[in-house]
Amino acid sequence: MSRSIRRSMAVLIGIILVLSVFCVTRADAASKGVKSIKNVNSGIRVTWYEEEGQSGYHVYRKAETSTRWNLVATVKGSDNLKWTDKSTINGKRYRYKVVSFKGKKEKSNSAYKTIYRVKTPRITKLYNIGNKSFQIRTNKNPRITGYQELVYMLLQL
Repeated sequence: MSRSIRRSMAVLIGIILVLSVFCVTRADAASKGVKSIKNVNSGIRVTWYEEEGQSGYHVYRKAETSTRWNLVATVKGSDNLKWTDKSTINGKRYRYKVVSFKGKKEKSNSAYKTIYRVKTPRITKLYNIGNKSFQIRTNKNPRITGYQELVYMLLQL
């Protein structure tokens, strides 16, 4: 790889890091619960805060226009603080909340976060188009609406 392409890629990575601040998640920041959610190749990864003295966590999901929370996973033990939802559909909006439990009693406070599932685009070609610049071609994802989302998805590669 030539020096100009490496330099251009370093500039692009810097831009990507700056733009990664603009993520597609939103949270109720009042209490414990979901720490972060993000798009990964296999689905949506949900991570949450540890709560001491609990025997596990219930992960709830509310899809697009649904009015009810559905239990989608039960994670036993306090060591595992993440789970990946592999049953998501490209372009759909999902809300997640995580509730800790001890025995059969759930805690009532839980923050939720919202995300849109966007499959990671695949880089198909990389062109050197001139002095310190290059062009990236990716496969088409009809649910990506702009460069911000594309850059965010490429950052996760």
